[in-house]
Amino acid sequence: MIFALFVMVVALSAGVAVAMLARIDSGYLVIGWNGWVFEVGNLLVVLLLLSIGFLLAYWLLRGVSISVRGFSSWSRWRRRRRQNRGQRLFFRGLARFTEANWEDANKLLLDALKRQGEASDYSTPALLALAVAADQLGEKQNRDLYLARAAREDKQSELAVGLLRAEFLIGDGRDVEATSLLQRLQQLKPRHPQVLTLLLSLYKQLRRCNDLLQLLPLLRRQKLVTPEQAEELERCCYLQLLEDAPTLQEAWRSLPRKYEKDPELFVVYLKALVKDGQPERAAALLRRRLSPHADSRLLNLLVDLADKDPLEDLQRVEKLLTRNPDSAPLALTAARLAQKCDQPAQADHYYLRAIDQRADAEVLREYGELLLSQQKTTEAAQLLSRAAAQTAAAERQQALSLRAAESLFKPQFERTLSLTQTAV
Repeated sequence: MIFALFVMVVALSAGVAVAMLARIDSGYLVIGWNGWVFEVGNLLVVLLLLSIGFLLAYWLLRGVSISVRGFSSWSRWRRRRRQNRGQRLFFRGLARFTEANWEDANKLLLDALKRQGEASDYSTPALLALAVAADQLGEKQNRDLYLARAAREDKQSELAVGLLRAEFLIGDGRDVEATSLLQRLQQLKPRHPQVLTLLLSLYKQLRRCNDLLQLLPLLRRQKLVTPEQAEELERCCYLQLLEDAPTLQEAWRSLPRKYEKDPELFVVYLKALVKDGQPERAAALLRRRLSPHADSRLLNLLVDLADKDPLEDLQRVEKLLTRNPDSAPLALTAARLAQKCDQPAQADHYYLRAIDQRADAEVLREYGELLLSQQKTTEAAQLLSRAAAQTAAAERQQALSLRAAESLFKPQFERTLSLTQTAV
């Protein structure tokens, strides 16, 4: 475009000059050569010289233009060659990254960045991979520098950089900072699965029950927890809130109605009342909740609270036993209350009933200790021996189960861990 404009200007100037010369008597030019004489008008000479000059200028500018374009093409070729080399280094570095060969990955990815330049499509993934490699090598300062550079060069990578930084903070034990960062990321992407999963883990670890309760509906909608898991998480949150509540009555009244009859929550509430100096109120609430099929945790707490009037509680439990004679927890509770009332015969009777229904190590040990206090050493030794054998068998079974679970899940866990390390 510029060249065409230049040609037009030159042609216009030449035309103007010729027109001006044509208006005056420009004379003529005599040329002699080898006996020949030529007379040529000066105007024709000027036109000839202008034509030659124009052609020379055109050829000169054309040559310069071709040279410039050639140099530009050569520069582009060199740039493409450099970028292709950088891409090859990037993919080689990524391969070392997936192999957890952090030192080689770090070296190759750095070389790739130098060759690709900041405008490369691979610069952000390379920087994130470099941050992971630096973290694995213990180079915390370099790790943070790579993350900061990735955030600076690619504004659209805010979520990826933030997630990686949050995981690094968690690994460094800075859970509170990681939680604040993830909350900001949730405002940016409210339904992002990884953000929600990390927040769930941190809320559980930091025991931030109110935050977790607010997060649960979103976790349900995104199907990041099963209905059973959500129910258990909600229940655990209310348990924790009840234990830590500054005002017990308000905390108990704030519970959803479906949890008001939950035995574990009720026991936590009663124990909190006792700790708050209200054992009489706790005992009264507990007695109103008793039934023939009462939970064993409620019955155990009844024994603990029956110091003031154990006989009345014993009679209450005996009435319940008439309605549910096969209940081992009720029989065991009656035996314990009979001991508190100093009624050894009744205690023997109810311990035997409990053993008939459920001869576990706890019942055998308690009854054996009672017989030992009554100087019935032979029978006591037999019961205590049975209790010890049951306890040892249970411990062996638990150890075997743990080893079996470890052998079953450890290979899969290692594969999952290796796959996790391959993520950029």
